[in-house]
Amino acid sequence: MSKANDELGSGPRLASRHHALSKKLQPYLRNRKAIVSLCMVGSVMFVALGADWLTPFQYDQMRAGGFLQSPSLRYPFGTDAFGRDVWTRVIHGSRVSLQVAAIISLLSAAVGIPLGLLSGYARGHLDHVLMAVADLLFTVPSVLMALVVAAVLGPGLTTVMVGLSIVYMPQYMRLTRGLALSLAQRDFVLAARTLGASPGRIILRAVFPNCAAPLVVLTALVMSYAILAEVTLSFLGIGTQPPTPSWGLMLLEGVETMYRAPLLAVFPGLAVTYLVLGFNLLGDSLRDIWDPYVSRR
Repeated sequence: MSKANDELGSGPRLASRHHALSKKLQPYLRNRKAIVSLCMVGSVMFVALGADWLTPFQYDQMRAGGFLQSPSLRYPFGTDAFGRDVWTRVIHGSRVSLQVAAIISLLSAAVGIPLGLLSGYARGHLDHVLMAVADLLFTVPSVLMALVVAAVLGPGLTTVMVGLSIVYMPQYMRLTRGLALSLAQRDFVLAARTLGASPGRIILRAVFPNCAAPLVVLTALVMSYAILAEVTLSFLGIGTQPPTPSWGLMLLEGVETMYRAPLLAVFPGLAVTYLVLGFNLLGDSLRDIWDPYVSRR
């Protein structure tokens, strides 16, 4: 009898869960910008994950006599000055860009968010010191920071990720500090402090969860900035080194053969524009959905 009751009760429970899930997804499904941005970023991720199966060639495979060929059925984007398939190199280059964007955002957030929470909640001399460091890092251009790191570590992908993580860390510190300062005076934080909760527990259980939404939006924007910065540094020869495919390196190679094969610079440029636009639209759509003033309007 109890088993039958459980089976009868499982239907309403599943229906209620489905209703709750659909209610949570409604703001995202109604926002066309969010759907378009997710499709754009998701398509690049799909291509990056399936790069080994989407082309019969290797990204460093050279073919004698196949230099600077025009787009065709065999080579959709043509071939470069070394006879390598440009389509293969573009989709493998998406892996580098996504990897750099993800690691840079994670490293800068992993350092900047705790420091921002500590600065905004503790205040005092510690706040002044941390914000002075953040202001100092804000004044350093990304290219200059990458050059300094390259002088220590040498050029390469690690140099790009370390240098850009330092550059974008103050953005997380500033945003998190501002949110922590405003949340520290809210009633639920004051109530937790009155009940004797430790500062660490207040920060982790009360302050940080309420900072998550703006930080996710910032992460989407930082990933777009990181992609552009990595492309710039690779174009200058500081970032990804040959023969690893990178959109910045492909742009450099395309510039060198601009008059003979102008499309070599067009395809990686379009790929950069497509992915950066996707992350920017994603950040804007998340801000529109999570901002109570914008969503109410």
